[in-house]
Amino acid sequence: MKGEPRTLFQQDFEDDYLFSVAFHPSSNQFVTGTANGQVCAQTYDTEGSIVENWSTKRHKESCRALAYDQSGEYVFSAGADCVLKRARAENGKVSAKNRDGLESKPSAMIVNEAYVIVGDDDANVSVYDQRTMKRVHYYEKVHEESISCVVDLPHKNKYHLMTGGSTTVAHIDVRKGVVTQSEDQEDEVMSGCCASEKLSVFGMSEGVLTVWNNDYLVDQQQRIKFGNGSVDCLIAGEEDNEVYAGGSEGIVKKFDVKASKIDKSVQWVHNEEDDVVMLDFDHQYRLVTASMDRLKLWKLNDEVVEQEEEEEEEERQAQEKEEDDESEEEQEEEEEPKPEKKRKNTDKQLKQKKQKKAKPQGISKFDDL
Repeated sequence: MKGEPRTLFQQDFEDDYLFSVAFHPSSNQFVTGTANGQVCAQTYDTEGSIVENWSTKRHKESCRALAYDQSGEYVFSAGADCVLKRARAENGKVSAKNRDGLESKPSAMIVNEAYVIVGDDDANVSVYDQRTMKRVHYYEKVHEESISCVVDLPHKNKYHLMTGGSTTVAHIDVRKGVVTQSEDQEDEVMSGCCASEKLSVFGMSEGVLTVWNNDYLVDQQQRIKFGNGSVDCLIAGEEDNEVYAGGSEGIVKKFDVKASKIDKSVQWVHNEEDDVVMLDFDHQYRLVTASMDRLKLWKLNDEVVEQEEEEEEEERQAQEKEEDDESEEEQEEEEEPKPEKKRKNTDKQLKQKKQKKAKPQGISKFDDL
């Protein structure tokens, strides 16, 4: 189908499952974290070729979360070994690590202009100063169980964020703690993102996107049906109220959450057999989709159109060449000298024919007897 999404590149993780991924904010670089604690930094070009920059055994257990700072100078990693590290993105050298340690295994992490905020499996929230990597705030049991997502609120300031976990959503001011806790949604909160200054979105286990007013996080305002499976990951698009959602059906869909509409003209099929559990964008807003065994970077629509035009031009040129070759063959056949047709009657044959005609009727071999 014309205009159907195409991948720039794909990476498979069959031997060491992918647990985390982050793309650089201003260049063609990305980092991956795997089940055995390996962190790998790579560079790619517009043709989809990939070069490894560095790779290291960063954590003793799985690398559960990765994030660049806003400048792209540093990359932060959180491991199931309950260690948080800051490393230079250029060479992977660790420049600092947390001094206090996480209380439980990390489950979600974001990095804003000043802080590294980590949610863990016991629903605690730890806030670290980027410069010192010292924990400056800590809040216990924000939700009943594990924290599934931590959502930045950039339109407010560096102190405000949201978390989702169990069946509730919380608004946190890192200086004060929980500001607002939602009502029980009677459905597990799986993912979340801030869609605009006014709206945020949380994905639920029963296949619904719930839309929330950022100034009133007590209860959801709207519901948008995603599909039959859970909404495992969400990311805000380039435009306000534009949200991309992925989940257990292995596909990614695009929504206008203000209008409560799904864009039915396009969807990204990551892998129909595996859940899409991670979403990101590269610095040019190419979509990134990931499952535990596969990572895909998708081409921009303009790049897809350009590729289709190139393929059409190549096909047209090939067809013209084929037609030209056939025309040349026909011309060569026409120009070949045709052999002169053999005369039906030679002079001798004509003479014999005349003699036969002159012989009188009734003559036979017995006439001289």
